[in-house]
Amino acid sequence: MMDAVAPYPSALRWNGVFLNDGRMMIEIGIDPRIRELAPGLVLGCVEARVVTEPAGAALWAEMEDAAARMAAGPAEPAAEPPIAALRALYKALGKEPSRYRGSPEALLRRVRAGKELYRIHNVVDAVNLVSLATLLPIGLYDRARLAPPVRFRRGEPGETYDGIGKESLNLDGLPVLSDAEGPFGSPTSDSRRSMITEEAREIFAVVFGVTGREALEPAVEMLADLLRRHASAAEVETAYVG
Repeated sequence: MMDAVAPYPSALRWNGVFLNDGRMMIEIGIDPRIRELAPGLVLGCVEARVVTEPAGAALWAEMEDAAARMAAGPAEPAAEPPIAALRALYKALGKEPSRYRGSPEALLRRVRAGKELYRIHNVVDAVNLVSLATLLPIGLYDRARLAPPVRFRRGEPGETYDGIGKESLNLDGLPVLSDAEGPFGSPTSDSRRSMITEEAREIFAVVFGVTGREALEPAVEMLADLLRRHASAAEVETAYVG
């Protein structure tokens, strides 16, 4: 069941929660097979109205600081607990994690190779900062492009989508987020269908808490804070599904 971080005036309903303006937060559920393979998994959800624009110097400085800290880490990326947990889920679902790396592992390998982080715009950059700092995968979506309810499940044979910066992504065996129109996100790469452009005004983010709620909550709080400070976020709502 989803529970809200802050109190809401309305009752909870399934995995959805009513927001203060009467709208309902996107309904999201976890498929029983995912729950069985990853019983400690919790999803952290963030909705907000944002101003999407190029990132300012302050955000970029925070990103560079995080990149420097993470680049100095001694551990093999695959041995970092959140990355190892995600790789274990991929293997359990039948996907080879060395071929389909989660986004945090790709970010960490990039900075440890001495490469600069991608610079997209303030909202995407904020998500990348949280993912790099916590090593938790985060999906980021334009709320207007989604058709709830949403389900976190295993990708089925034959399912594909055009990933961001990628050609067609084979979803068979990947953990995916799917709505009424089909899969649109995964911890490896989100789809172009739901991607955030500079026209986006309302976002829906999912932090995949592969190491449990204790590690997840600081990541959700960090993301909400960054969105407020760097994307003029308003009506920021957070909730958990697990």
